[in-house]
Amino acid sequence: MVEHLFDSSGTFIPFRRSVTDRYGFAADGTWIGWLPFGDSDVHGKDGAYLGMIIGNRLFHLSGRPYRGLPGLPGLPGLPELVFSADCDWAGWLPFDDATVVTPAGDYLGTIIGLSDRLMRRRHPPGLGHPRSPSAVTRG
Repeated sequence: MVEHLFDSSGTFIPFRRSVTDRYGFAADGTWIGWLPFGDSDVHGKDGAYLGMIIGNRLFHLSGRPYRGLPGLPGLPGLPELVFSADCDWAGWLPFDDATVVTPAGDYLGTIIGLSDRLMRRRHPPGLGHPRSPSAVTRG
């Protein structure tokens, strides 16, 4: 059964073909987003956060962190990569938070909010050694 989703004032926004469907569609049937992470967060085709499904409502919650590139249906996602100002690969975010780790697995810093600024803690957290992005299981 089709699930219609509404904004906080009750205006129809998108629909899903069922409550378990991972894809959202506009009223004209065009694909506008999906639920790539297995939770209730809806993301656009470009990976941008659109909102969270709560009941039959789609709420846009401010301050939601960027969760990386989820991939497209049928293609694997990629870990979030961090590049230096001169476009060299500086590190990546393997822990689904703002912690940046170098390609060698060392702590590089923490991204501050949405400012794209990197802060280095005086005492880095104990992170262990994450696998490199090339070794991350895709899918």
